[in-house]
Amino acid sequence: MTRGKFVLEDGSFEKTAEHFERALDQDTERREAYLGKELARRLALQTRTALIERNRLCKLGKS
Repeated sequence: MTRGKFVLEDGSFEKTAEHFERALDQDTERREAYLGKELARRLALQTRTALIERNRLCKLGKS
């Protein structure tokens, strides 16, 4: 759990999800692990979306 939180702060969202998944393998009742895994998933999606939008805007600026 603790590693998952530190990795989340680093921005390594896929590694974060792996750490929380391991915590869930040990105890399926850990609410914090479910929340951490979902937060990592959402942040990864937001990051990807922002990068796609930035790239789109950069291409528009070069046109």
